[in-house]
Amino acid sequence: MNINKCIYCGSENLVFEKVENTIHYGKLICGHCKRFCKWVRNPNSKKIDSPRINQKTIKDICDFHNIKEEQCFFCQRNREQLGTIEKLTIDHIIELDKGGEDQIWNMQVLCSACHKLKNWCRLYMNWHFKEVKNGDTKTT
Repeated sequence: MNINKCIYCGSENLVFEKVENTIHYGKLICGHCKRFCKWVRNPNSKKIDSPRINQKTIKDICDFHNIKEEQCFFCQRNREQLGTIEKLTIDHIIELDKGGEDQIWNMQVLCSACHKLKNWCRLYMNWHFKEVKNGDTKTT
């Protein structure tokens, strides 16, 4: 999705802000109404530079891992048990930017809630261990 105007006020004054300690590279904020408009990917990301070689389906991944029903590998809910805005997603077990491969053995099925939880936990642990490594052990 290419955004060149604010989706709220229509202003063309979009401002890029770099973000730290998140999975996102940056965000576009409206310079007029100050609202968030869009996440921005890292221009050096492998995901942008090379097309996805392996377009596997949720069924392919469940079959490979010998799971009989299409379901989340974490919470084990199937499509019918998910909330109205949740869906099953494909996730890399070892992230591509951490050396993982876009191969079926490195893929798992997660519901959108578990996928968000996994990313939040990974980001929190990375932040926590970075602080401990730097000698800052205080908690807030």
